[in-house]
Amino acid sequence: MLAVAKVDAKNVMQMSWLYKMLNSESIIEQVHKCSCEKELYELLINASKNNE
Repeated sequence: MLAVAKVDAKNVMQMSWLYKMLNSESIIEQVHKCSCEKELYELLINASKNNE
């Protein structure tokens, strides 16, 4: 689940890369294995770079 503040709702379309990435089962499995915010951040950054 991803919660977006009402003031940020206009920017949701700019986050389409995140939605596309989280559509991958392997990425979701890796997200579940993250034990801290830093691991999650690094996973998302690396995955987004691989998606470009």
